Amino acid sequence: MYLATQRVWDALGRETGRLGFPEADETPEVSGLFHVVNFAERGVIAWNGILGARELYGDVYSLWLQYQNTDTPLGWPIPSLTSLNESLEQEFTRGVVLGSGDALTWIPDDEERSLEDFLPIGSSGSSSSSQEMTLFSQRAQYVDCKNLPNLDEQRKTENNIEKNGGPIKKEYSSRGFPTEFRFVVRKGHYDRYRNEGWGYLKNYCKHNFANHAMAEAVVDKAVIDYGSSPGTSYYKFEKTVYFLDCRTYTFNKNSGCKEMHAPQWVTIIYNPHTFTGANSNRPKGVISAWCNSTPPGGIEHEPEISQCPDHVNLYNKLRI
Repeated sequence: MYLATQRVWDALGRETGRLGFPEADETPEVSGLFHVVNFAERGVIAWNGILGARELYGDVYSLWLQYQNTDTPLGWPIPSLTSLNESLEQEFTRGVVLGSGDALTWIPDDEERSLEDFLPIGSSGSSSSSQEMTLFSQRAQYVDCKNLPNLDEQRKTENNIEKNGGPIKKEYSSRGFPTEFRFVVRKGHYDRYRNEGWGYLKNYCKHNFANHAMAEAVVDKAVIDYGSSPGTSYYKFEKTVYFLDCRTYTFNKNSGCKEMHAPQWVTIIYNPHTFTGANSNRPKGVISAWCNSTPPGGIEHEPEISQCPDHVNLYNKLRI
């Protein structure tokens, strides 16, 4: 093992740790760029020459291994300052895996990104704060959608930030869309009788969507869709989200991760521009978010009736 992978192995407890003793020496898949240390069925330590080394084990390793030599691989794992054991999500060069109850949520990228795309912008990373380390279904239970304050009261706090996420980069700018911005979810407001609102309150009370981490991943991984009106500052992002159960994965019986819930097509309407008003040093953020259980098929407008399944809102530590 070279120094970077050795340090990860040391941090995991060496021979007495989760991975145990390596099955073989560090092996280059692309010499000087991608290396792997294999620990048999227990996992791997994967190293890249730009960002460093990352451990994979448990259900995340099973999912990565299952798709490694297919047409839809997860790509290369991205290192994090948070150990895999404490992580709520794991980035790969082809998407991201989120913890979701007993399942793993997989949100693929449209194409494999270069490692340089994962270099940090500024001083603040995209990892979730301790306030985000709870199930969103638990958080949402404190919102009584049937007894919200009147709109005048709601508007006093509508710009409060519910989720201040990480930087998001897009390769090009068109129709006024910035190439770099930060992900934000604001409280917003909602009136079900007028069918009026935006932000977290509308997303949850109208569409039962409260998973800010999933919303951030969809905005980050999807291409910009200019389905919104040309004169507005709203843009649409849409991704298929998969819910997978890897608890029954076996290495010798060819039994892989299975679909735990039907995929959801998640749509996020986003305004990446800053605005005048309270907390105006960040974008306006998420305007609306909803789910479809079948491919939207070119639907341009928000559905009047659309409720995300409850499991969409689960977000917790990765099952490993």
